[in-house]
Amino acid sequence: MRIDLQAKGKPTITFVVTDKATHWYRFDNKTEIVWPRKDKFKSRFAEGLRKAFAEGPVEFGLGPDARTLSVRYNVSLAKEDRWYLYLDVRPKKPEDSADFQRMRIVLNRESHTLRQLWIEQTGNQVTIDYQPTRTAPENLTREAILRGLPRGWKRENARELLEALGP
Repeated sequence: MRIDLQAKGKPTITFVVTDKATHWYRFDNKTEIVWPRKDKFKSRFAEGLRKAFAEGPVEFGLGPDARTLSVRYNVSLAKEDRWYLYLDVRPKKPEDSADFQRMRIVLNRESHTLRQLWIEQTGNQVTIDYQPTRTAPENLTREAILRGLPRGWKRENARELLEALGP
């Protein structure tokens, strides 16, 4: 599995999960952090990534759980066009605005799949665009996943980093 995250069109983080390890490429400091497969922390991390991106950004901690949306938040249809539905989400109580003040969820009109998530936080805005997958699973190879990854960056072992932090 490979997940590429970008900000303003530039790569920020790339996660690669292979049969041997999870690799976290941080573009801000040109570092590759590696979680070996035998590492229990790595296994939980990789499984969390798989689950998060399979279930969408809500489960990845970028928004409220679908079950609590109507209880804790006002959800309204802001607009709709030929292609998308735009939902506006606002907290009902002040204590719920700690995570965000406003959120816009854009869904594909036909499939109701997530197209974009915009979150307004205190002094910060985050926009995440979700593009349809263009690679057919039968054509997905290890070489395709590893293509274009940075080489020669500082490499750190996650287990050693965690042990250095102490208990």
